[in-house]
Amino acid sequence: MRIAPEMSVREAVAAMLARHNGNLSALHPFWTASRAGQQERYERILVTAIELARTQGYDAMQMRNVAQRSNVALATVYTYFQSRDHLIHRASVAWNSVLTEAAAEHAHTTRASDESGRSPFLTFITALTGMFVAQPKVLEVWVRSTMTRDKSVTSTQANIDWLHWARAFDHDVSPGSDLEHHMFVIGDVFYAGAVRWAFGQAELDQVIDRTLGVTERLLGAPNSVDG
Repeated sequence: MRIAPEMSVREAVAAMLARHNGNLSALHPFWTASRAGQQERYERILVTAIELARTQGYDAMQMRNVAQRSNVALATVYTYFQSRDHLIHRASVAWNSVLTEAAAEHAHTTRASDESGRSPFLTFITALTGMFVAQPKVLEVWVRSTMTRDKSVTSTQANIDWLHWARAFDHDVSPGSDLEHHMFVIGDVFYAGAVRWAFGQAELDQVIDRTLGVTERLLGAPNSVDG
């Protein structure tokens, strides 16, 4: 499933849940409420924040604005998110996980009809970066959400679970695999380029080209993943 600009966040999340038969444990942990019995409200706040990111960008993602649009009290938002930076970062990473799963599904779906011999993993990374190009406000929100001293964010950034992201493409991948390493390297290259883009120091197509170039070189290495 490709996520078209006209597809709502709610529709995309519902499609992701359907792929996992409603099993929240299969999703990125940011999709799960920390308090039992409050999943619907937590998810509603998260989806609202993502919708604001897609349509209006970083500045619109104020705690009060999210609370009003989610039809909850401001104090309720603070129950789940310690700060605005915490909310924005969780929302952007949660949405990234939706895009990642959609890109992986696209790569595996098109594999049978692709007669070029192209690696499904390269198709996956190409689709994923293309989704960011189609939603530049989301990309900027994600980048800006990481530029903080908020410990709830810096701790997450310092301990990214690359195995989780690798398993979006291959559910059976094992710890320490080439695929996990590839995700780490590609993620770092793309993030570094995205930061430069967000500060006007690079064009987005340059960031994408460099990311895909690194991906192709990784796939050319011995014992590299071939999908």
